Amino acid sequence: HEDVIDLTNAGLAATGEAASTTAVKLASLQARAHANLGNGPAAEAAMALTRQMMGQVPPEEQDRGLFAFPEEKLASHEGQVWLQLGAPKRAQESLQRALHLLDSATGARRSPVDQAMVRLHLARAHAELGQFDQACQRAEEALVLHRQRPVDHTRRRAQELATLLKPYDEAEATQTLLHELTRA
Repeated sequence: HEDVIDLTNAGLAATGEAASTTAVKLASLQARAHANLGNGPAAEAAMALTRQMMGQVPPEEQDRGLFAFPEEKLASHEGQVWLQLGAPKRAQESLQRALHLLDSATGARRSPVDQAMVRLHLARAHAELGQFDQACQRAEEALVLHRQRPVDHTRRRAQELATLLKPYDEAEATQTLLHELTRA
């Protein structure tokens, strides 16, 4: 994660003062790296920079080109940062925003993979808050989307969620979901 921070710092320095989707994406990746290292203040500072820069990028530029980084991606990254930092309530807010944007998107922005990933992150936030019915509901929704377009990173995230939910497998519905998550 230190390498990611070094590389994103170099990338941000190369972009200069101009706000662009590339700079927003780099700052967001840096926030995630700091969060993965447990450095809350640095992660929050990087997220603040990300939000500030995103506010300067015209909406029509956010989803264009190789380094497209629309609002739903930013909200998803933000939710992941809060989850890593142990703030599932804050994560829920960002992830709900990402989910709303993804579910109302059209074309390539309505990605089943992204929709599944956000639902899995949201399920984790619900589980960490003890909201197991909501966690199971989001996980089931994610599995439906995952089956449409199975990829390794949603499979891994589903299996991580199964591990998190394992201690709460008394209910038959939870046992069925755990079986489905581990088979994903």
